[in-house]
Amino acid sequence: MASCGCTQCIHFHTEPCRYVPARSGPVMGNFKSKVEAARMLRRREVEARTGLARSTIYDWMRAGRFPRPVSLGSRAVRWREQDIDQWIAARVAPDVTSEGGR
Repeated sequence: MASCGCTQCIHFHTEPCRYVPARSGPVMGNFKSKVEAARMLRRREVEARTGLARSTIYDWMRAGRFPRPVSLGSRAVRWREQDIDQWIAARVAPDVTSEGGR
């Protein structure tokens, strides 16, 4: 018995390995980029990125000053990473332009 040598298979084969790698190309590339773009953040990750406390996040959401999460079920929510990044960028941008006038 000899190892087949493929990276996906950990058995020993008496015949050639039948492992067929997944297709790659534009379709898979688009799928991966969409998945990466749709990364979801837990509340603790949002707190760490923004520096805001849980109560502030929910108060600002009610006031329309913070992105709302996506409901994943009756007791689970996540924030889109892109929404949080855009919110942070919008809050940082005014500080950068105000320093240029000194």
